[in-house]
Amino acid sequence: MKKIKPVFIENWSCEEEVYGDFSIDKCLSGSDPLKNVRILFACYKTGGWSGQAFVLFKKGHKYYEVNGSHCSCYGLEGQWEPEEVVMKELIERAERNTTCYENEYYNELNTFLQKNFKPKRKKK
Repeated sequence: MKKIKPVFIENWSCEEEVYGDFSIDKCLSGSDPLKNVRILFACYKTGGWSGQAFVLFKKGHKYYEVNGSHCSCYGLEGQWEPEEVVMKELIERAERNTTCYENEYYNELNTFLQKNFKPKRKKK
């Protein structure tokens, strides 16, 4: 599998910003929840005082997604709750434009998934 270049869009431009907004300390003593985590796609869209976030990452041979949102009172703190994702199902959700949060980032996610994960059709 080719090496995937991570994509950070909207309010994020690097992993540190993602971890900071979710209030995750990468150097936790003891068990590190971010050990061997490689963020592949991260989007944090804000408007007014609210925000919606989506993160896709790989850890080992598995893929995970994290979804977060907030109103004016708080941010994304405490919402880092990874859920294992089957890539085929995520691709289908993005193709049907049914990603979380009213399709706030489905175009970007769909483009990323099509480029990096959609199987190429064999020529006859």
